[in-house]
Amino acid sequence: MDDSFLFVSQNKKLYFFKDLDYSKVNLEFTEKKIKLYNIFRKIIFKLLDKKTTKFILKLNDFFCKLYYNKKIIKHINNKKYMVLMDSCCHKPLLEYIKKHGDFKKIFMVIWNPVDTYILEVSKYFPIGNVYSYSEKDSLKYSFNFFYDFYNIEYAKNNYCNETIDFYFMGRNKSRHDEIIKFNNLVLKGNYKCRFDIYTKEKKKNNEININYFNKYISFNEYLSRMLSARCLIDFTNTDNITFRTIEAIIFGKKYITNSKFFINRDIYNENNILIFDDNTTLDDVALFLKKPIIKYSNDIIQRYDFYNAYNFFYEKLKEINEI
Repeated sequence: MDDSFLFVSQNKKLYFFKDLDYSKVNLEFTEKKIKLYNIFRKIIFKLLDKKTTKFILKLNDFFCKLYYNKKIIKHINNKKYMVLMDSCCHKPLLEYIKKHGDFKKIFMVIWNPVDTYILEVSKYFPIGNVYSYSEKDSLKYSFNFFYDFYNIEYAKNNYCNETIDFYFMGRNKSRHDEIIKFNNLVLKGNYKCRFDIYTKEKKKNNEININYFNKYISFNEYLSRMLSARCLIDFTNTDNITFRTIEAIIFGKKYITNSKFFINRDIYNENNILIFDDNTTLDDVALFLKKPIIKYSNDIIQRYDFYNAYNFFYEKLKEINEI
């Protein structure tokens, strides 16, 4: 572990950072454990969802500055090379770094969909120093691409037996109709399913297998539900490797998606991944489930591990800046 290198994120409570071996990594977090901070942040995020205005963005910056953990400033002053997750790349912190540091020696890592604010703060960084988990966004905005990461060790400690056939959890977005279509298909078979759909709208749980909810559950509870399924469902309108994809790879789950993006990826094989569309029949699903899982190589699994991501960015900075 090189003490000149620091990986910075916003919230220590995120599962990515649970049970990590801190002898292998230098991590710091910008967020204070203050309830008032969290209340204001939730209000601001709701406002940002509805409409992005200069006033709301300034309000966001104000609270970030007010509640930043003072330790982060001390750590930043003592480090030469850093990776900043997009969740902590707020203008007050970046302005401080601009006055006291060198952005040529800092990477910004985007693990969220690109929005107006992320685009704005990405301008602080030189070309080549911004990475995105999305291949599409990387091409669109001239960012570098990186493989999204997962806390494999922590997740594996929560292993449980498979008791259902299909599982999905995600926001409503444009997935709802696809989930309903898939559910109506598998209802014709003798399958055990659970589809947890997060929505801000009030919906009654009166559909078989469909569970609507509007409050987040703990990550441990999600793991328990996800790991209990033979097959993970992932309907999306983006062409990206998602957490559900990574979970299927890591835990040897079958994976059904509506995205043809995966056909040309090295993780694709017909035993493990089924591309669902209007022509998919119940027989297709049944045949897919009968095929034995083809285990992924350790190289592919480790590609998505947090430690690998940490070392990847460290080596890139070493290559560019000759640490």
